[in-house]
Amino acid sequence: MCVAFQPDGKLLVAGKRTDSLGYQPIYLIRLHPDGSLDNSFADNGILATTVENSGNASEHLMKLQADGKILVAGFMETDGDPATAVARFLPDGTPDPSFGNGGLAVVNVDAVDDREAAYSVAVQPDGKIIAAGASSAVPFDSDYTLLRFLPDGSLDAGFGTGGIARTLLPNSYDNSWHVLVQPDGKLLTTGYTNHLFGFRRTMMRYNTDGSLDLGFGTNGVLTNTTDNGAAFMNSLALQPDGKILRAGVNYKPSGTGLQMVVDRFLPDGQKDNSFGTNGRFTYNDDNLDADGAMTLQPDGKVLVVATSFQDITLFRLLENGSIDQGFGTNGYASHFISNSFNPVTMQLDEYLRIVVVGGTGFSIARFGTAPSGAAERASLLGNLAAYPNPATGAVRLDFHLAKATEVGIVLHDAFGRPLKTVLHPAARPAGHGSEWVDLGGLPAGVYYFAIVAGQERGVVQVVVD
Repeated sequence: MCVAFQPDGKLLVAGKRTDSLGYQPIYLIRLHPDGSLDNSFADNGILATTVENSGNASEHLMKLQADGKILVAGFMETDGDPATAVARFLPDGTPDPSFGNGGLAVVNVDAVDDREAAYSVAVQPDGKIIAAGASSAVPFDSDYTLLRFLPDGSLDAGFGTGGIARTLLPNSYDNSWHVLVQPDGKLLTTGYTNHLFGFRRTMMRYNTDGSLDLGFGTNGVLTNTTDNGAAFMNSLALQPDGKILRAGVNYKPSGTGLQMVVDRFLPDGQKDNSFGTNGRFTYNDDNLDADGAMTLQPDGKVLVVATSFQDITLFRLLENGSIDQGFGTNGYASHFISNSFNPVTMQLDEYLRIVVVGGTGFSIARFGTAPSGAAERASLLGNLAAYPNPATGAVRLDFHLAKATEVGIVLHDAFGRPLKTVLHPAARPAGHGSEWVDLGGLPAGVYYFAIVAGQERGVVQVVVD
């Protein structure tokens, strides 16, 4: 299961349910911020898609586009053969007729009746769509497979071979479970590979054309050969400095029981030994399950959720990989949810509350409370606009402050990289504010202004012609 927050604070949750015929279609539900169903979405708040989920991974099967459209990735049967499938829906839950065939793009990567599916979907700043998963060139085998679609749902011929990049490793089963688009446009993906002595967690990085990035790991591939049974849970996060965080569940070195590990790597794939112990933080629990998730806070701290028997345990790490003693009790917070919660994903909402989604049905738990004066905080920074937009020379940024506070503005490119500081943090009075920014010399494209007012952050998109 996975979750996404819409700009109005509503929650979109995606997960699978087994129907009467044994199929596992992906369902979407939309909730109001108070947890009630939003009946204006699809069929009284619930959308049953035609895309199925393989059951192996589901933490990243849904993404929101910048225009509010919803992407869902999985597989479909075509004449008994699994095929990679991506569906796109309008914000109200109806299929997007401008995408693929009636809102659905289906690609049969191979003719082998075995294990083909997309497990993760990501959106590039230019609107192109990445679906990552597995396909089988021969029976009883699978390989890391990435497909890139144009915004209309057709394959991008400039990526890999005809829009498909497949990495053949000398193992029986290799699957990609999570893909991220880096600020430089490269694609980072993690999953597992099957070695002689069990499954190992693997990462790969691809160039923008779908070729392996030979400067990452060993010829583009990084495999943790000491991790056994690393086929459980793979969460990726990218720090602003380019370092890579990855979390997952392995068997303990003894071979009995499970442990959760959080690793950090340098941008080239080498271990970052300044994090935890030799680049790793390890969490042990006698009843640890295979489910869990990780997310990165805006302040650089790392939040992780794990399951242990009937409880879920949240813990937080400092940037150096040590436990944050100021979180919960000595860094840990355990909660009883239900006998079968099994969280699969975790996100932070606008108030940095922790939202955990999982369960055999659709179960959502939220931890933390909105700050006192939440309504005041929500309106502290408002009326964000840019004029003219699109722009050719200078643009005026407008904003409104509910009370006097410090304001800072930074210009970012389409990949999220900061280009220049427009306004260093400085005290501004309550009321209307504006700032003129010279965009001369910038190439045509999409840019973003991040406006920080006190503890609140807003983003304004500007198109340069």
